[in-house]
Amino acid sequence: MSTRAGAAETLPRPRPRRTGAPSRPRPQPRSAPERRAPRRFPSGLLILPIIALLLGGIVWINVAKLDLATETGRVIEESRAVQVETVKLRGQLERQDVLVTSRAEERLGMFAVPGESITYLSLTRAGNTSD
Repeated sequence: MSTRAGAAETLPRPRPRRTGAPSRPRPQPRSAPERRAPRRFPSGLLILPIIALLLGGIVWINVAKLDLATETGRVIEESRAVQVETVKLRGQLERQDVLVTSRAEERLGMFAVPGESITYLSLTRAGNTSD
C-alpha cells in the first residue's frame, strides 16, 4: 500500500447536515433601501430669475466698460489732434512774430527793448496824499 492511500483513509469524514429545523431563524435577505427623490428647493422658481438678472448685470457692466474704453480712445485721439494743431499754430505765431518784428525794424525803425531796462511809473492824483 502506498502512503497516499493510507493518508486518505485516516482523514475524518465530513459531518452530515442536519435536516431538521434550525435553532434560530434565518435572516431574510434585505432589499435595497428605497431611494427617495432629492427634495427640491421650494423657491426654485425664484432662483432662476435672480441668476438671469445677475448675468444680465454682468453683461451690462461689460458693455458699459467697452463703451467707456471706446469713448476714452476717441477722446485721446482728439486730444492728440488738438495738441498737434496747437504746436502748428505756435509755430505759425512765432514766424508771424519774427516777420512783424523784422518789418517794424526795417520800415519804422522800431527795436525791441531789453526787459531789464523797462520801468514803471506810479501816478498819484493831485491832492491825494494817501497811497
